[in-house]
Amino acid sequence: MMRFRKTMALQWVCLIGIMIPAMAMGGSAPATVPLPDEPVRVATEKAVQSVAIYSPPLRGMPINRIGAATRSAVSELPTIMAIVPEHTGLTIQAQPVLYWHLSKPAPCSIELSLIDDNQYEPLWQSRISKPVPAGFHRIRLADVGMKLDTGKTYKWFVAMVMDQDHRSKDVIAGGVIERISPPESLKQRLSRSDPLQRISIFAEEGIWYDTLTTISDLIDTRPGDIALENIRKDLLTQVGLNIYPKGK
Repeated sequence: MMRFRKTMALQWVCLIGIMIPAMAMGGSAPATVPLPDEPVRVATEKAVQSVAIYSPPLRGMPINRIGAATRSAVSELPTIMAIVPEHTGLTIQAQPVLYWHLSKPAPCSIELSLIDDNQYEPLWQSRISKPVPAGFHRIRLADVGMKLDTGKTYKWFVAMVMDQDHRSKDVIAGGVIERISPPESLKQRLSRSDPLQRISIFAEEGIWYDTLTTISDLIDTRPGDIALENIRKDLLTQVGLNIYPKGK
C-alpha cells in the first residue's frame, strides 16, 4: 500500500510539473513554425551578409550609359540609363537580357537598337510608343529572335526620340556586350549551384549581364523580398549606378 501511494504521488508531481508551465503561458500563441520557404529566406539573409563582389573583366570600350537632356531642354524630362558597367559587359548566353531605366515617365517614344560593333546598320531596332512608364525595363533578346555570336562585341542603345525630324536631339544611353565561351570549370560550378550561389559566381567571374539577370529573375519570383533587392542594389552601386530600380 505504501508503495502504491508513493507511485501515485510521483505521478501527481510529474503531472503538476507539466501543467504549471502550460498554465503560466496562458493564451499566448504557440512557437513560430518555420514556413515552407524558411530555408530560402535564411539562405538569402546569409547571402546578403556575404554580398557578391563584382570583379570587372579586362575589357575596354567605355560608352555613355546615362542619357540626360541638356540644360536648355525641358527640365521635366527623365534621365534614361542603361544598367551596365562603364566597360564591356560579358555574358555566356546566346540570348541575354538587357536592362535600362527611366527616372520618370517619358513623354516621347523610346527607340531600342542592337548593333554589331563591326557594322553600321542595326541588327535589330524597335520603337516603344509614348508614354513610356518610369522604372526598370528589359529587352529579352529571345523575345525578338536575336542571338549573339561567341567572341563578338555588340553595342545596344535606348534613345528618347525628342523630335522625329531632328534626330540629333535624341537623348541616348547604351551599353556594350560581348558573349564569351565559359570554361569547363565555370560550367561545373554553375551546374552544382543554386540561383543565389550563381549570383556570386557570375559576379566573381565578371559576367555582368548574367549576374543582373539571375538576381532580377529571383526578385520576380519573390516580390517584396528586401534581402534580394538589397543584393541587386549593392551590385548596381558597385558599378557606380546609384538609382535603384524596384519592381518588374
